[in-house]
Amino acid sequence: MKYSHIYFWTVVLGALIASPSGAQEPPIPILPAEFKVTGLQDGDYLNVRAAPSANAMDIGDLKPNDRVEVTAFDPNVGWAQIVYGEWTAWVYARYLEPVETPLMVGTDLPANMVCAGTEPFWSLTVANGTTAQFALAGEQGQVENITYAGKSANHILRQGLQTTNWNAFIEKRKCSDGMSDRQMGISVELMTRGQNSPAHYSGCCSIVLDITGQ
Repeated sequence: MKYSHIYFWTVVLGALIASPSGAQEPPIPILPAEFKVTGLQDGDYLNVRAAPSANAMDIGDLKPNDRVEVTAFDPNVGWAQIVYGEWTAWVYARYLEPVETPLMVGTDLPANMVCAGTEPFWSLTVANGTTAQFALAGEQGQVENITYAGKSANHILRQGLQTTNWNAFIEKRKCSDGMSDRQMGISVELMTRGQNSPAHYSGCCSIVLDITGQ
């Protein structure tokens, strides 16, 4: 029998994030996705480690209801890999609960995300799954409507975006931004078009977290 990516993680990680009360948890989304810190005792914090080990360097702490972007799980040792500042970091998966991550219509892409690349430095900000702003370093960039967002016809994790001035091909896979130790979970290839200066840019994307959510 074949299982979907979502079903696989739901089964493997169910014991890690199951509610003590036995309440049914939402299915594990296709990663990367947004999670929140839960299950801590009053006054406790969740240690953020530099590696998936309780003996690894402690590089920070998370409070109850803090939101994080999870890019991978190691079910063998019960740790979750997260994007934490300029670090690729790890926390105990049992203290994370998946939350609904708003998606673009017709895709598995976050509706709110920021992409970036180097040499030259550039950025792409997607808001509410409907508008996007591409800009080179030192430039303002133009906010445009996204006129297309859809999955590849033969690859469930690859998606395309389009505006008047560029096409972007986005895939959920491990990606290094080349500027830090972070390993993110979304890669992007963006191609501008036009008679004067068509260009091709590569980079990585992160979810814009709902830091106000509880």
